[in-house]
Amino acid sequence: MHTVILYFEIFWVMFCVRLKAAGICIFVGLIAEALAKREPRSTSDSRFFNYGCTAIYFAAEITLGLIIAIEAGRIVGLAHSRLHILQSRPGIAFSLLLALLTSILGDLGYYWLHRWEHKSKWLRAIHEIHHSDESVNVTSALRIHWLEVIFTPLLALIPSIFLPNPITVLPASYLISNANAFFNHLNLPIRWGWFDRILISPSSHRLHHSTFPQHIDKNFAGVWMFWDVLFGTYVHPVKGEHPPTGLSYSTEKPTVASGVVKPFRVWRTLLHSDEVG
Repeated sequence: MHTVILYFEIFWVMFCVRLKAAGICIFVGLIAEALAKREPRSTSDSRFFNYGCTAIYFAAEITLGLIIAIEAGRIVGLAHSRLHILQSRPGIAFSLLLALLTSILGDLGYYWLHRWEHKSKWLRAIHEIHHSDESVNVTSALRIHWLEVIFTPLLALIPSIFLPNPITVLPASYLISNANAFFNHLNLPIRWGWFDRILISPSSHRLHHSTFPQHIDKNFAGVWMFWDVLFGTYVHPVKGEHPPTGLSYSTEKPTVASGVVKPFRVWRTLLHSDEVG
């Protein structure tokens, strides 16, 4: 129970970090994309849709955050008196090492959650709004259904909250992952060559959004691509490769409203089919 309470405190801190980082990353990313050569088709419609999804996403995070904030005093008291999390004050080098380890462990959790979102019909109904973007760009990082606010951070960060001094380390690690998510979705042909097998790049992540059969269900990691290499889901970006993105199995053009309710419609259909079967 104490671990769950501590997690919610960390979630509140990370939300504040995410809110600031999102604004900075989108602003910088839009400038970078405007200065670089872009795809032939316009991305403006996609961006407006993404902003709508972003607004809903943050509204959900704020709602949860307010609930968490009410308990903030009691949570801090528990952290001090029972968990003793704040008593240790590691040096800068050790904190950076912990942040790196946290990022690696957190990305392992994210990798399996992300892979599950593609394999499960129930979770794919939530996640596909992110993949429906036919013009992936920096704003696509927050083209995410609000339901992912609830379970994505929890499952992705469970492995890392047991590290020493998580209240100090996790926000820094979360900022790294958050900023990297915007960088990965840049509409720019950036790749690392051989080191794409270690660290994700915009080119390697674009393959994850690709509609080409050879790229489907590949490159699941959010930061550390060696998880894909280790588990056999890695595909290497070729120089000059810039495949189309979107849903290969659907031509539906979602709206913000339809995207919000679609998972519930899909789940109702799945439940009905199970009952009939």
